[in-house]
Amino acid sequence: YGSCIDDPAKGWPCTRDATASNATQWFMASRSGHPGGVHAVFCDGSVSLVVDSIDLAVWAAASGQGDGEAVTGVN
Repeated sequence: YGSCIDDPAKGWPCTRDATASNATQWFMASRSGHPGGVHAVFCDGSVSLVVDSIDLAVWAAASGQGDGEAVTGVN
């Protein structure tokens, strides 16, 4: 991607962690037009609706790479 456009009116909110060592790094949250969640594609090719109420620790684990852990509880 390379950019993050902060435009909440269009549903494109961006934020940054000002406490991080690199305070210039911005983050874009997953967004979807689907009520209740966002569709996510996983590395095994499966697609799942990840509900808005997902535990943020589970969401963070699903976003990681290379740790070899299976992720459960996304929907």
